[in-house]
Order: sequence, then C-alpha cells, then structure tokens
Amino acid sequence: MKKNLFIFVAALFLFTCNSNTDKTVENAKSTAQEYLHSVTLTLNNGAKWKADSITNHHVLNLKTDTGNFRIKPFPTAAEHELLSTDLSNSLN
Repeated sequence: MKKNLFIFVAALFLFTCNSNTDKTVENAKSTAQEYLHSVTLTLNNGAKWKADSITNHHVLNLKTDTGNFRIKPFPTAAEHELLSTDLSNSLN
C-alpha cells in the first residue's frame, strides 16, 4: 500500500512540475511578444539615414549574393555554405 501511495505521489509531483513549466514558458513567450509589439524604434526623427558609397557597395553585394541564391531551385548544403561564407565576407 505504501509503495502504491509513493508511486502515486511521485507521479502527481512530476505531472505538476511539468504542467507549471509549460505554463511558465507560454507566459514568458506571450510577454515577450507583447513587449516586441509595443516597442517602436524611431531614429533621426523618422528620416532615412544617408549611407556612404562603401556601405552602398557592400549592401548591393549582399543583395546580389542572396538574389543569385534564390534563383537556384534546390540548393545543396555546399551552396548554402558558400552563400554563408560570401555573406560573412561581405559583412566583415
């Protein structure tokens, strides 16, 4: 009888711990989403920033690299790695 009671209490404890964890995670996710939706970021009074020619050149390279990659219907893992390397080099 004591063994059955112990198993029941242990199972109840584990179930309760699992339920609270799920609820806590869901509450944290919803709080984070509400915060992200409520934050508005405005810089320079809403005016666009002016970029220099070097920045414009590198942004154009990033757009070209991603544009060329999107054309491929079924890119391989090696092609993904190559795109990653190209984008990292352009960002650096």
